[in-house]
Amino acid sequence: YATQIGEISFCAYNTGIGWRKIIENMYKTATVAEWNKKHGKHAVYAAGHSVPLDNFDHTLILNPGDVARVRAHGEEPETAAEEERLARQKAREAQKMKQMTDELTFGKNLGSNEKTELVKIELANRR
Repeated sequence: YATQIGEISFCAYNTGIGWRKIIENMYKTATVAEWNKKHGKHAVYAAGHSVPLDNFDHTLILNPGDVARVRAHGEEPETAAEEERLARQKAREAQKMKQMTDELTFGKNLGSNEKTELVKIELANRR
């Protein structure tokens, strides 16, 4: 991987802690928006040839009803990430309910490593 100072190995660039961030931000002088504002956007190239765009006018017509429409979200998850988030939330709620039940049942707050004390009940010896 080439830098302005010299070269760094690909492994160091990808696995070194902080290397990638340091290298990429070391000589950053402007954001893309700042660069485009100052220097303008670069030309468009296709297959190694410049593709000039002389006219910026367009005939795109947007339907105002479609533009103003808002997507309705239901109660059920729509993506796998939302399903996983919902499953984690349900697991946390179940753990909280179990902890509350244990507290009410045993009269104390049981931690994750604390176990319930069992009491052996023996009948008195009958003679």
